[in-house]
Amino acid sequence: MKTTPSQIINSFEAAERQLKETIYLMFEKRDPVIIHTLAYAAHEILYQLGNPHNATSMIWNSVALKSQWKKEYSDAMREAGNFFKHAGRNPKKKLEFKAQLTHFFICDAVRLYAQLTKSNLFFEGKVFNMWFILTYPGTLEEEALIELVDKKIGPLVPNPSDFNAWLSFLKNHK
Repeated sequence: MKTTPSQIINSFEAAERQLKETIYLMFEKRDPVIIHTLAYAAHEILYQLGNPHNATSMIWNSVALKSQWKKEYSDAMREAGNFFKHAGRNPKKKLEFKAQLTHFFICDAVRLYAQLTKSNLFFEGKVFNMWFILTYPGTLEEEALIELVDKKIGPLVPNPSDFNAWLSFLKNHK
C-alpha cells in the first residue's frame, strides 16, 4: 500500500487551499452541501485569523444591522454551516438549504484573505469576485466593488450564468 506523505501547513494555508478549491467546485457545479461546508470552514479560519488584525467581515461585522436583530441574523447565517458540520447531533433535524448563501461566504472569505495578506489576491479569488459582482449587481457598496474588481481580467469575463465558461476561464488564464 502506497502512503501519502505528510504535509505541514498552517491555518492560513489551510484556509487558502480550502477557498481556492471551493471556487473550482462551485464553477464545476459540484455538490452545494460540500461547497458550502468547505467555504464555511475557510471563512471561519480567515475570520478568526483576522480578528487580531481588525479585519472586517461583511457577514459578522455589519454596522448596518440593528442590535436587536444581531442574534437572529447570526444564528441564521451559521445555521447551514453548523448543520453540515454537526448533523449527527440531531439526526432527525432537517434543513432548508439555500445554496446562494454560499456565494456570500466565499465573497467574504476572499475579502478577509485580501485584508490579511495586503497583497495581490490569488487568481481564483479575482475571478470569483468578478463573477460575484456580475451575479449580484448592486449588492456591495461602491468602495467594496473597487476593491474586488480586477481591471485586467474584467473585459475577458464570461456571462455570469455560464459556469462552464467560468471554469474554462479559471483554467486557461491563470
